Amino acid sequence: QIRKVLLQMRDSYAAGTPRAQVEDAATQALEQAGFRVDYAVVRLPDLSEPGDSHAGARVALIAARLGSTRLIDNLEF
Repeated sequence: QIRKVLLQMRDSYAAGTPRAQVEDAATQALEQAGFRVDYAVVRLPDLSEPGDSHAGARVALIAARLGSTRLIDNLEF
């Protein structure tokens, strides 16, 4: 499920969806799947927050808990 959401984040962001909206949709999708979300964000490769431009490399990062297990994954794009 996390991988699926990362791919959705990439596709939505690449289509020009505002970053906050991408992050909110990812959080909602994970919560609906039963995860407790620590974060679901889009950042620059150095992990700083990107500006308004969608140009250049980005990374989607997710940390979420399922039961007592904390799962972390990312996708560079």
